[in-house]
Formats: sequence, structure tokens, C-alpha cells
Amino acid sequence: LDDLHAVMNKLHEAFAPLKIPPIDLPQIAVVGSQSSGKSSVLESIVGYDFLPRGSGICTRRPLIIQLTCCDVQDYAEFSHLEGRITDFEKVREVIDKETDKVAGKQKGVSEVPLILKFFGRNFPNLSLVDLPGLTMVPVADQPANIGQLIREMVMGFISRPNCIILAVSAANQDIANSDALHTARMVDPDGLRTLGVLTKVDLMDEGTDARDILMGKMYPLRLGYIPVVNRSQKDINDKKPMQESLKAEQLFFENHPVYRNSKFEKGIPMLSKRLSSVLEAHIRTQLPEISKKIKSMLRETQEDLVRYGVRGPSTPFECRSTVMKAIQEFCEKFREAMNGESRRNTYKGLFGPARIREIFRNEFPQEVASLDASYLSDKEIQMARRNAVGLHADLFVPNSAFETLIKRLIDMLHDPTSTCVQKVSDEIDTLFHQTISDCKFLSRFAELKQTISLECRSLLNVKTTAAAEFARNLVEMEKSYVNTEHPNFINYRDTVYKQTHMNALPAQTQPPSQTTTYHSGRTEKENVSQQQSAAEHCSAYIGREWQDVELKLDGQELRLIPKSNPHGTQTVPLLGSNISVRELWDGGQQISIRYQSSKGWVLHSTDEMQLKISDGQSASRWVMMFKRAAEGEEVVQVPRSPHRGAVTVGESSTALRERRMAGSIGNCGEVRDVSESGILRQLLQQYFELVKRSTTDSIPKALMLKLVQSFETNLYPHLMQAIDLDNDEVVADLTKESLEIVRRRQEVDRLEGALRKAILVLREL
Repeated sequence: LDDLHAVMNKLHEAFAPLKIPPIDLPQIAVVGSQSSGKSSVLESIVGYDFLPRGSGICTRRPLIIQLTCCDVQDYAEFSHLEGRITDFEKVREVIDKETDKVAGKQKGVSEVPLILKFFGRNFPNLSLVDLPGLTMVPVADQPANIGQLIREMVMGFISRPNCIILAVSAANQDIANSDALHTARMVDPDGLRTLGVLTKVDLMDEGTDARDILMGKMYPLRLGYIPVVNRSQKDINDKKPMQESLKAEQLFFENHPVYRNSKFEKGIPMLSKRLSSVLEAHIRTQLPEISKKIKSMLRETQEDLVRYGVRGPSTPFECRSTVMKAIQEFCEKFREAMNGESRRNTYKGLFGPARIREIFRNEFPQEVASLDASYLSDKEIQMARRNAVGLHADLFVPNSAFETLIKRLIDMLHDPTSTCVQKVSDEIDTLFHQTISDCKFLSRFAELKQTISLECRSLLNVKTTAAAEFARNLVEMEKSYVNTEHPNFINYRDTVYKQTHMNALPAQTQPPSQTTTYHSGRTEKENVSQQQSAAEHCSAYIGREWQDVELKLDGQELRLIPKSNPHGTQTVPLLGSNISVRELWDGGQQISIRYQSSKGWVLHSTDEMQLKISDGQSASRWVMMFKRAAEGEEVVQVPRSPHRGAVTVGESSTALRERRMAGSIGNCGEVRDVSESGILRQLLQQYFELVKRSTTDSIPKALMLKLVQSFETNLYPHLMQAIDLDNDEVVADLTKESLEIVRRRQEVDRLEGALRKAILVLREL
């Protein structure tokens, strides 16, 4: 116990110069109102009169009382003063004098503690903190909020988990109105670390006693209550010796009809023993954790001292070296971050190079992939084709129309490209700001930190502008030369032209033998329907046999209605399907449609529908409509003109409505306009896909070269050139520390000294 007590006293002494102790040390804080007899209890435990007395607040600053039992003549000493004091009346004078120094002479209060040590044979090994008495009404020149100031000071001590609360209450007053218990309950609602002291039990009304309180019936405490009898004011004025007062207390409890037979602990001697045992047990429990915290805090404090330095730079050489060191540290940390070596927490989301890779890999390609030839309306494609032809008819798609329209599509790539450049630039901006914040050495110099930030922003703006111009030129490069001889485009173009050439001639004229004959008694619609049925005999392979069907195209779905069973309609989704055609020996065509069909919730399988259309010209028209529906166009069935014997054709509903409203396309060229515009749209989409793939690959490479790598490579040279290191005044201003940094360094230095003393104390144990 002696060693534990000595160690704890030395730890308190080591942390006393600090306004707030960094470690929660075990201690006993004495709490009570001014009229509760708190000072008398403390003097009875010590055995001497040494506390200031008088009206109003006597204890105006925390007084740490350390009692040590040793084989010497009783004496006292203050930790900040030299010399022993054997006249305990002088102790009171020193307390008053030292309190006036820090709290003033007008009854003000202060949080700075005063350490008072007692050594002697009759002292218990104990440490107590005497706190100012709780009050509500200011006196003399005290501030109006004196009650709040004292309560906040008391709460600052007793709210620490390792603090044992000694709540002093007067027994001759209602315990429910006890300021000490009320304050203790605010931080210890279950009463686990509160020990109650009942004073003035000898002044209770005749016929009353504190038995219910001691038994815990009114306000239970785990550590219980101890009743004591203090000296009266007459005894204090007459300077009655403490030993006689303790004997008088013993006689009171022995002669009292209730207390003499009770098993409760009572009296000042028992209170001293109980406090010593409680404090000893608490110290034994908490000392390993305290030692661990002190060592850990010392390491952190030493790291802070390295960051703040012993002092700020003073000479021009030191200032110049400081600037160069800060720039070098910042650039090195930025390089580590760009290489993925940053220690920043990475579980909250992508940042830095990982975020840039996400932009290149997913976000930019998705934006580019969302663009297609549907940006161009059917009317725009038809007008461009007709204007390119002029007065002359053209069997194939005009080159000039193709180039004009494909350049409009390529222009659409500028927006996602510019967005990609800005996203990468913003991520670099975020990264270098995070790097600046992570540089502990740089945090000492606010002006230098701001200058580096501004220069980084300036360099990033230059590199972003250059990268944006380079990326724009890559898109313009695709427009400057439309390479229709691209290997991946030639095969597709030749296939489309071959199919167009085979279907073009029959579409222009029709032999007289195929002229429709109208029968009397029938409407024109019935004759057209009969002609369609004759020209478009279609069969489908359904149920393992070929059946005659009627075709109906609705949007992006093909419906097959068997003539033998009109209710057995088959539906084929055309969107995303694969269309293939095979010529038949009789001049007709066999069409194969491969499409995705759902199986349950997740699985999909590929199904196939086989069609045979006897008329080759009609089959070509159906194939064109199937392919357009497969590419996502809304296609409607358009009846042919009965006067020309034309077969069914298809076009988008939007284009059909625009054509009908504008009236700019005559019925004579209607079929060819729709057919060749559809071919031109297919060619545009195919070439645009090639350009999109090229752009998706080239833009990230360009930005890595012209923005990311260029910024990282030029960062250090730019900072060294932008800051005039030869100008002593400039570097002196950049390395000037703020008053906050100087204050913080002083605090860390004091804390480091206190922790070193604490480590030495623990080594002694």
C-alpha cells in the first residue's frame, strides 16, 4: 500500500502543472455544500487545523491533500515550494496567499490545483482532493455566475471514471435536498463509486436518527454511508485538540441508543480506514491500464514534437531548407498516393488512382456506348440522301451524304470526352488537397501550405487545358478522314450493297402479268388483301411442321397467326435478334430469326423461328423491317399501293408521321426512299461503332499522358520554380509559424515533460 500510495502521489504531482491531467488517475474528490461540514471532516482526518475559514467561499481552488505515514515528526510541504512547515497555522496562510495569486483577492475561483503534502507517524496513507463548496448566491465582488463556475469545476473532477466521490451531507437536513448527492448522481446514477458521509448526526432533532439513510432505504450507495461528529464552532474557536474531539465522537456513538448497537461503520477513524482501503483497491485495479496509457501517450506526444519541431526556422538558410523539405515531402507523398501506396482508409470508397481507373474503365465507356445513330431522325437521313443525289438517281448510298451524317454523329463524342477530362482533373485536385492535409510537417506553416495549394491548382489548370485540347483533336481527327475502307466496315458495306442490288430492280417495275385484277362486288381493300395473300405466301416451322401463317409486325414484335388455327398465335421478340436469309430454288427466301427467350427468373436460352416467303421481293422487305426492329426501331406495317402492285414495306412511326405531315416525299419514290434510308442508317451505325471503340481506347491513353503523368512529372519542378527561394523575405514569410502553432508546441512540450516524469515514477514501482 505504501508503494502504491507513493506512486499515485507522484503521478498527481507530475501532472499538476497541466491544467487538465491527460490521464484519469484514481483519486478521492470531496464534494459538499458550504454548510455541510466538509472542511471539518478533512481537518479531522488530517488531525490539524490548516484550512482557511470564514464567511463565504473558503476553498477557491482544488486542493490536493496527500497524506503519507512515515517515521518522522509531523510536517507539511507544498510541491511548488521548498522547505518543511511544522507550524500548521502557517499552512493556512500559504493556502490563502497562493490562492490569491491565481484566483484574485475578490473571492474568485480557479481550476489550477494546489498540492499539499503531509508526512508523519499518525497520518493515514491517503490522497484527497478538496473542491470548492457548492453555492448558489454570489457574495462580495464574486461574479454573478459563481455557482455555475464552481459546479463546472466540480463536475470536471467527479465525471472522470476513476474518481471516487466522497459526498458530504448534513444529517440534520432532508437528504433529498443534499447538493452533494444530487451532483454525484449526475455522473454516477447507480451510486457505484460514491461514498456518503453524514455530518451533524449529533445535531439531529431529539427522537430522530439516520438509521434509514445508513441502511440505504432512502438513497442507496454501493460504498454505503459513514456518520461522523464534527467539532462545534465553539470547539474550533477554543482550539480544542483533535484527539479530544475524536474521543468525544467515540463517546457519542457509544452512548447513543441507536448507533451503539448498530453494525454500521462510524466515526472519523473508521472513515479514514475505509477511504484508504477503497483507494488502494481502485489503484491496484487501474494501475496496469494507467501505465499502458502513459506509454502510449508519450509516443504520440513525441511524434507531435517531431512535427512541430524544437522551434521555428530563424535564419535564411533554415527558412530555405524548410521550404525545400516541405516541397519534397509533399511531392513524395503525392507520388505514393498515385502509386496506390497511401495509408488513407480505403474502405469508404474509391479515391485517387483507383477512382481514375474507374472513370476510364466504366464511366467513360458507358457514356460513349449510350450514343447511337438514333440521334438522326429518318427525315434527316432521307433529306441528306436526296440532296446528295440531286437530279440524278443513284442505286447506292451517296458518299457525301454518308460523310455529312457521320460527322454529326462523331460530334456527339465531344461531350462525354470533355466530361471525362473534367472528372479526372477533379480527382487529381481532390488528391493533392488530401496530400497537403496529410503532410504533418507542412501543417506548421499556413502561408507555405496555401502557396503550394495555389501553385498545384495553377499547374493542374494548365495540364487540364492541354489535355482537353488534345482529346478534342482526337475526336476531330476522326472527322477529318472518314475511312470507309476500314477492314471491319468493308465487309458489312459490301453485304448491304449486294442485298440492295438484288432487290433494287424488281422494285422499280413490275411485269404486266402481275397486274392486279379487281373483281366486281369487292371493295378495294379486299382486292389488295387478296393480292397480298397471293404474292406473300408465307409458312412457318411450328410444332415440327410447316404451317401457313399470316405475318403481323407490331413495334418490335412479330406475330405469326396460323391460318388453320387463328387462336394459336406465336409471338417472336425481334429486339436484339439475329436475322439470316437463304435463297430458295423457287425464287423465294427462307428467313431464320434467332432470339432470346426467358426460362424462369434468371436463365435465358436462344430459340429459332424459320419462315418461308415465296415472293423474293416481298421477303427482302420483311427482312429489312425485321432488322430495323432488331436494332430497336419502332416499325409499323405500311400497306402497299394497289395501283403499282407494291408489296408491304416498313418504316418508323415517327418518320411516317413526319413524311405524311411534310408531304415532301411523293408516293412515287416512297418505297425506295424508305429502303435506301434504312440502308444508310445501318451503315452509319456500323461506322459509328468503329469510331466509338477507337475513342474509348484512345481518350484514356491521351489523358494518362497529357494530364495524369504530366502533372505528376512536372509537380516538383513547377513548385521549385514558382517559389523564389533566393528571396530571403519571401521564404521568411512562407515559414512564419502562427501563434496557434507556437502555443501548441509549448503545450506538447509541457505534456511530454510530465509524461516523462510519470514514466520514471512507474519505473520506481
